Amino acid sequence: MKIFISVALLAFAGLFQEGDAQITGWTVPSITGAATGTGAAPISFPENQAVGATSTSFTATPTGPDTIASYTLLTAGTPFSVTSASGLITLDSALDFETTASYTVEVQAVDSNGTPNTGTATVTISVTDVNEAPTFSAASMLACVADGSTAGQSVSTLTATDQDTGDTITYSINSGDSNSHFTFSGAELQVNTGVTLDMSTTASYALVIRATDNDGTPLFGSTTLTVTVGNCSNSATALVISIMMTLMTLVVSLY
Repeated sequence: MKIFISVALLAFAGLFQEGDAQITGWTVPSITGAATGTGAAPISFPENQAVGATSTSFTATPTGPDTIASYTLLTAGTPFSVTSASGLITLDSALDFETTASYTVEVQAVDSNGTPNTGTATVTISVTDVNEAPTFSAASMLACVADGSTAGQSVSTLTATDQDTGDTITYSINSGDSNSHFTFSGAELQVNTGVTLDMSTTASYALVIRATDNDGTPLFGSTTLTVTVGNCSNSATALVISIMMTLMTLVVSLY
């Protein structure tokens, strides 16, 4: 399961100033739950936040009558942008907590005299307990089983992944096996009890396999497993047969 992240820390640090720098520091406008003025304040985006959402503005403090001419996000490869005129931070692409839980961004401000200064901030991604569906590595897969195989013969072992730690995955055949020739034992697809596969009757099966989790409202991911019945020692032949049968199944389904 995902953990809950409820506190996001903003740390402006290392304001590297030249001797004639006119920007004396950075402040953050008042935002809900945040400190005002120079110091720590939270910047956080929920993982499921819609693209285009804004958070707060980076604000540099010039001296005397000077003003801030522009803000620039120096850090490349983040899902954020900063508005030049106002310093407003905006979400430009979808977030994924499992991939990146926080980003360190460097923003440059330039005053009306052309003097630059930089500030560094941490943007944390907050998450809620959102269930995600299992996924297979490919939308379609191939397998081969010998002609005449009987109950318990292994056909293929399927593996789906689930980003929700602790979830249990159950495998099932959703379609393509109306006569129940196959069954699952854990993640292993086997020839079903009381069945003897006959290539002359059915040379190929296009099975839609589901991987279903057990987290709250169950979610599932699917893949199509094409099972060829025949001489599996000739992998090239098996591959050609599987492709031909898949194409035939597709053509039939269109009519």
